[in-house]
Amino acid sequence: MSIFRSTKFETLEFFDDSKRRTLVCELRKSPRSRRINLRLKSPGSALLTFPQRMGWKDAEYCAKKWNGPFALKGVMSVDDAKRAIDIGCTAIMISNHGGRQLDGSRSPFDQVKELSDAVGDQLEIILDGGIRRGTHVLKALAAGATACSFGKMFLFSLGAGGQAGVEHLLQNMHDEINRNMVLMGCKNLSELNNNKIIYRK
Repeated sequence: MSIFRSTKFETLEFFDDSKRRTLVCELRKSPRSRRINLRLKSPGSALLTFPQRMGWKDAEYCAKKWNGPFALKGVMSVDDAKRAIDIGCTAIMISNHGGRQLDGSRSPFDQVKELSDAVGDQLEIILDGGIRRGTHVLKALAAGATACSFGKMFLFSLGAGGQAGVEHLLQNMHDEINRNMVLMGCKNLSELNNNKIIYRK
């Protein structure tokens, strides 16, 4: 897995061994892109530096080189979603990267409906972040997401209980989704839609 970030978006690319070596090496040689570095300014403090020069052309290059399904992570606006389509993305991951650097940004869930209404018929929309329960998955799908992703839950479960912990997590998610679909009166996922959600004003 290779991670490249910019001020506007982050891309996560998963490659098989042969393609990974080729693409990552080419990107490393490019003066416009580099990996994220953690630079210590003084003892006890750290500065996370982001590559300012990386932009849409670099993401387009990655999409063309990969020549397959390609997801762009970090999209939070309709304009960026449309541009992702233009450069060849087949999916976007709505994410504010945990809101650690820009704590005043909107939550990814708050962007789902707007993005789904604008581009949901042209690419897959994956909600990244804030998923902790089966009800969160149902809300995201009802708002227009194609899928959800979560990472910390796997790591916490793996750390606490190994493989059995991860299996327990997945069973809980499965059971919560099924139980709450029954309570919502939905027989299948296709019945989930925005009418199932009441937004706070």
